[in-house]
Amino acid sequence: MKKAPRKAARGVARDEALPEYDFSRARRGTHAHLANVHAVTIDPDVWTVFPSAKAINDALRAAARIVKQAQSRDRGAA
Repeated sequence: MKKAPRKAARGVARDEALPEYDFSRARRGTHAHLANVHAVTIDPDVWTVFPSAKAINDALRAAARIVKQAQSRDRGAA
Protein backbone atom coordinates (compact mmCIF):
# COMPACT_ATOMS: atom_id res chain seq x y z
CA MET A 1 0.00 0.00 0.00
CA LYS A 2 1.46 3.32 -1.05
CA LYS A 3 1.54 6.22 1.37
CA ALA A 4 -0.19 9.41 0.38
CA PRO A 5 2.18 12.33 -0.25
CA ARG A 6 2.58 14.63 2.74
CA LYS A 7 1.11 18.08 2.53
CA ALA A 8 3.33 21.09 3.10
CA ALA A 9 2.96 22.58 6.59
CA ARG A 10 0.94 25.78 6.84
CA GLY A 11 1.24 26.74 3.20
CA VAL A 12 5.06 26.56 3.12
CA ALA A 13 6.65 24.82 0.16
CA ARG A 14 8.48 21.54 0.93
CA ASP A 15 11.91 23.03 0.22
CA GLU A 16 11.43 26.12 2.39
CA ALA A 17 12.02 26.40 6.15
CA LEU A 18 9.12 27.21 8.39
CA PRO A 19 8.95 30.88 9.46
CA GLU A 20 9.65 30.06 13.14
CA TYR A 21 13.11 28.66 12.30
CA ASP A 22 15.80 31.34 12.26
CA PHE A 23 19.07 30.27 10.63
CA SER A 24 20.45 33.79 10.23
CA ARG A 25 23.23 33.17 12.80
CA ALA A 26 23.85 29.53 11.87
CA ARG A 27 27.35 28.25 11.08
CA ARG A 28 28.03 25.16 9.00
CA GLY A 29 29.99 22.20 10.33
CA THR A 30 30.38 23.35 13.93
CA HIS A 31 29.86 19.80 15.20
CA ALA A 32 31.44 17.92 12.31
CA HIS A 33 34.54 17.14 14.41
CA LEU A 34 32.37 15.18 16.84
CA ALA A 35 31.48 12.60 14.20
CA ASN A 36 35.09 11.31 14.01
CA VAL A 37 34.42 9.84 10.59
CA HIS A 38 36.87 10.01 7.73
CA ALA A 39 35.44 9.12 4.34
CA VAL A 40 37.70 7.82 1.60
CA THR A 41 37.00 6.78 -1.95
CA ILE A 42 37.91 3.20 -2.78
CA ASP A 43 38.81 2.59 -6.42
CA PRO A 44 36.72 -0.06 -8.19
CA ASP A 45 39.72 -2.35 -8.74
CA VAL A 46 40.32 -2.41 -4.97
CA TRP A 47 36.67 -3.24 -4.31
CA THR A 48 37.06 -6.32 -6.49
CA VAL A 49 39.78 -7.65 -4.14
CA PHE A 50 38.04 -6.89 -0.83
CA PRO A 51 34.46 -8.07 -0.26
CA SER A 52 33.56 -5.50 2.40
CA ALA A 53 34.63 -2.39 4.29
CA LYS A 54 35.58 -4.61 7.25
CA ALA A 55 37.98 -6.58 5.03
CA ILE A 56 39.61 -3.34 3.86
CA ASN A 57 39.97 -2.10 7.44
CA ASP A 58 41.45 -5.42 8.57
CA ALA A 59 44.00 -5.32 5.74
CA LEU A 60 44.95 -1.72 6.54
CA ARG A 61 45.39 -2.56 10.23
CA ALA A 62 47.66 -5.49 9.34
CA ALA A 63 49.70 -3.25 7.05
CA ALA A 64 49.94 -0.60 9.78
CA ARG A 65 51.30 -3.20 12.25
CA ILE A 66 53.96 -4.23 9.73
CA VAL A 67 54.98 -0.61 9.14
CA LYS A 68 55.20 0.07 12.89
CA GLN A 69 57.33 -3.04 13.43
CA ALA A 70 59.68 -2.01 10.60
CA GLN A 71 59.97 1.51 12.03
CA SER A 72 60.79 0.22 15.52
CA ARG A 73 63.47 -2.11 14.04
CA ASP A 74 64.98 0.79 12.10
CA ARG A 75 65.17 2.90 15.27
CA GLY A 76 66.82 0.10 17.19
CA ALA A 77 69.47 -0.46 14.49
CA ALA A 78 70.46 3.21 14.23
